[in-house]
Formats: sequence, structure tokens, C-alpha cells
Amino acid sequence: MSGSPAVAKLSWKMAFVLPNLQIGENWAGDEMGARALCLGVDGIAVVRGDDERVLKLRATSPGAEVLMGSFRSEHGEPYLPSALIIRSDLEAAINRNVAAIIDFRNAVAMAFILPARARLLKNSGWPTISWAEFFDFHPTTVARNDSLYTFTPAYKAYLIPQENFQAMPSTAVNVSTQLGSYDPFLVEHVGTLWRERYVKPGRDSLQSRLAFRSLEAAVHGASMAQRNAGSLNEYGMQVSLWVTALEVLARTPGERSSQKKVLNLLDAYPCEDRRLRHRRYRLRFRDRNSRVRFEPGTVTQKLCNSLYEARHRFVHGDHVGIRELVPRIGSTRISTPRAAALVYRAALVARLSERFGRRPWSMDPDDFQENRAMQEYESALT
Repeated sequence: MSGSPAVAKLSWKMAFVLPNLQIGENWAGDEMGARALCLGVDGIAVVRGDDERVLKLRATSPGAEVLMGSFRSEHGEPYLPSALIIRSDLEAAINRNVAAIIDFRNAVAMAFILPARARLLKNSGWPTISWAEFFDFHPTTVARNDSLYTFTPAYKAYLIPQENFQAMPSTAVNVSTQLGSYDPFLVEHVGTLWRERYVKPGRDSLQSRLAFRSLEAAVHGASMAQRNAGSLNEYGMQVSLWVTALEVLARTPGERSSQKKVLNLLDAYPCEDRRLRHRRYRLRFRDRNSRVRFEPGTVTQKLCNSLYEARHRFVHGDHVGIRELVPRIGSTRISTPRAAALVYRAALVARLSERFGRRPWSMDPDDFQENRAMQEYESALT
């Protein structure tokens, strides 16, 4: 590699490998898709394993070459995973802050997972990536001296011998699962928050901190309940994490979060479908004095109410049955672990809209993409 400062400034580095994610060939050369995978941020991106920047990395870094070429399926077949890459000037700008890279990954993950969850709730469309595990980082990566190292709370290994090194994806997911569509609203505005938080001006604002803290909780909520074979308690834990993500979003300066604050935030969700604004459901919650209160609410608020009821039962050790996780909303029973993603997305859009607003309905490509995505979410909720 050239020692020229200009070349060094524009060089790319491999931050992490995403072993469970294979970005399909249809994404190659797709400008809008590429924007979604970098949140519109210049200098960092999730890319295919055969992206020209990755190929250049492999040609100049023996460690990157070994790592990217080491992946095998459970049947021993070689495959090419995706990678999260960062340009050296941006890496310097964020002071090599791993938290910034994690927040970026979380935002990209939820921009794809949330639309997929909407389709799951409607039981429509071909199955696409809807679990956070597809965006997991492989624990082995390339050190600055070009060696391989593995770092986890349970296992640490440095200067790993590169000869015959092999790596695998998780056997709990199908790496050939399609990436699916993305959420243009989140891509644009969460990308803006990421730049402001970590690049320029690089300030720890309450708005950005709450957004990325809630996204991290949401990523955990969108993970698979597989450690205990998908028990009801595991799904109860998922619901608890979604509620945590909602409460982080609903916090306001100088005040604690609460169920009532979350309901108020959902009340500000800028929906187009009138049915979503109809207060035809009875909400039950406790006020600051722990007194039970009732008030009318929308279907999104009612789903949130059901999340809280299931969460309360779970964390307080009450009996949790299938009825608590699949409550009746009107004449229909809805899975709260599935619906949680749509409630969270409504709260996130409500919070981001306070600053960024919604695009007007039009056939302009940017406006149309965002409004079509919004229509899919609202269709899933009605």
C-alpha cells in the first residue's frame, strides 16, 4: 500500500465480518440499496463480500484475505460473508470508537428488520431477514498488525495461526435468506443522527443518545428466542426488551419514562390511515400514584398496552400463558412479540418526526419510497 497521505486517508479497513448475512447479487450496483446499507453516511458501510473495496483489502491484507476466505457452511462448503468496512479518515474522526460502529450496525439492522416484521404480521410476501442474528459480528477480526484475534467475554485469543483457519456462520439461521426491503425514513434520519453524534459536531445530545440506546434494546428484542427452545419465558423476555426500547424513546429531559409517556408518544404517530387514529379501544395503565386508570386509545396504543401487561406478568413472576403473548385485540388475536416491532417503529417515527417531519405524498422517487413503506406498516396495523 502506498505511503502517500492522500491514499492512506482514503483507504478502507475491515471493522467486522457479518457471517450470517449474504447480500444478494440484486443489490450489486443498486444505488438506493447501497444508501440503505450505509445510512447515507460517507465512509462506512455494510457490503457484499465481493465488493471492490473488500477485494482490494484482501489483496493488500493477508489477515483480511485469510479471514474472508475461511468461511464454510455446516456442510463444509465455502461461502462469502458480508463485511462492515470503514474508511480510515472516518475511523480517525470517530476516534476508533467501537460503540459508534455498533450503533451504525444496529441502525442498519433495524432498517431492514422492521419492514420484514410488518410483512410477517400480515403473513404476506416471501420470507426475508427479520431476526437480529443475521447482523451479528463474527468474534474474530483483523488486528492492526494484520494478525487475527478473537475477543469475547468468554474467550480471548491473539495472534491466531492463519494456516487452516476456518470460520462458520450460526447454524440457527439460513445465510441465503434474502435481505428484503428497507425503511427509507429510518435510513435517512437515523443516518443524520449518527453523523451528528459521532462525526460532526460529534456531540452527545440527548436525542441521539436515546435513539441509539433504544435501537440497541430493539436489536436484542428482535433476536431469536432459541436458548431455551423458544419457551414462553424467552418470548416474555423479548417483550420486556421491546418495552425497554419504547421507554428509552419516550423519555423527556428531566423526567422519568413511564407507560403513560409511551402511550402519549404513540399518540403523536403521524399516520395517514384514519383507522389508526380511531380511539376505539380501552387502555389500562397505572398513574404515578400506582392507581389503575382507563382511557380510550388507538390500535397501536392498545398493542402497546398488551406489551406492558405481558411484560409486567413476566418480570413480576406471575403466570405467563399463551393468552398473555397472543392477546385479543378487538376480534383478532395478535402475537405481541411480532407486533412489538410495529409499535416500536411507530414510537421511533413519532420521536424522529418531532425534528424531521414526514415527506408529503407525491410520486417523486424519494417521497414515494418513504410513503410506500409507511403504507405497508399501516396496512399491517389495520
